[in-house]
Amino acid sequence: MSENTDHYPSAFISYARGDDAQQKWIKELAKRLRADGVDVTLDQWHLVPGDHLPLFMECGVRDNDFVIIVCTPQYKAKSEARSGGVGYEGTIITAEVAEKQNHRKFIPVLRFGEWSTAAPSWLRGKLYIDLRGEPYSEPMYKDLLVTLRRTREEAPPVGLRVRPRTLPKSAVAKTNERSGWWTRAISFLVVPKSAGADTKKRERLEKLIETYDPREREAVFYLRWIKKNVLEAYADRVHSEKREPHASLQGIEIVYESFIEFLDGYRRLKNYMRSINRQAIETRLEKEKNTLLQIDEANSDSPHLELLKKQLSSIDNIERRIKRIETQIMLIENFFSLLHGQATVLRVGGSSRSFEKLLETDLEIVLAQIKTAKEWLEEEDAPSSPDVPSGTQK
Repeated sequence: MSENTDHYPSAFISYARGDDAQQKWIKELAKRLRADGVDVTLDQWHLVPGDHLPLFMECGVRDNDFVIIVCTPQYKAKSEARSGGVGYEGTIITAEVAEKQNHRKFIPVLRFGEWSTAAPSWLRGKLYIDLRGEPYSEPMYKDLLVTLRRTREEAPPVGLRVRPRTLPKSAVAKTNERSGWWTRAISFLVVPKSAGADTKKRERLEKLIETYDPREREAVFYLRWIKKNVLEAYADRVHSEKREPHASLQGIEIVYESFIEFLDGYRRLKNYMRSINRQAIETRLEKEKNTLLQIDEANSDSPHLELLKKQLSSIDNIERRIKRIETQIMLIENFFSLLHGQATVLRVGGSSRSFEKLLETDLEIVLAQIKTAKEWLEEEDAPSSPDVPSGTQK
């Protein structure tokens, strides 16, 4: 046995809130784990009114040694719909797995239903702990505990070294051929010449991502992970089918890069809008109108009044741009959700031709809408900083 005694292992419990019985079961599990030497973080204990919910979830996932994911049909539905806290935690988890490849940190626990109906798609294929039933299985609980304590039985030492057999030259050649072909296929799909995706552009986008806040980076990392997963699965399938990759799939990279650019425009406009107090400008406008009407109704169009109207018009313009960008971001996220499901189909033997046919229409629509949105945004006036009257800034 190997045991880490430097500190208590820490764990964060991710679950979907249910009825009182479900809440009680979660709390009792957390109590038992703490009594057995696991430092459990649970929202029922550690989250109080006034706390920042996204920060609590991000710290819970990132700062603990383990994340216990209590799988139920309700958890699956919320996670795959990216709904509420469960959806946000799922985004953080998948991004961290993609970034750090730390799969063993996340331990699924099956509480209700069957694995196929209770586990989100991003947990499929993982070994889980079965704690269904009342009472649940003690051996299963012990399995969870030794995993958290890192006290699982280790493999015995390796005995006498056996001289490895020499692979036939044909096998070596076949392995090298596949490796080189696979690398070229991935490069072909990820670096579309038509998109002008050169090194400088990639470096610029990476630097852009570094300026994002944690939640924005999570969104980008999640899409990057899906892109990598689906392209690798597709490259494997076309190789096994002895085909060449289809050039149309290069559009996936264009959609991914457009997401980063749209997100940058969105955050810039939102930050700008936070510096503007629309209500204060509207109040000043009404006062100005009333003042002018009292003085001389015929001269109600003063330069100052026109300036206030232009400021409101500029704000309206920015709000339209924000809504247009929000629509594009949601469109791209929905498209990548489709890709996420198709990656699983490819992994279990789905046809690459069927995959291409399924994506052809959706990819064409997404690319067309991205192009239209970019043209519309370019035609609109850039968000200039109107001269806001004194006292109107927040």
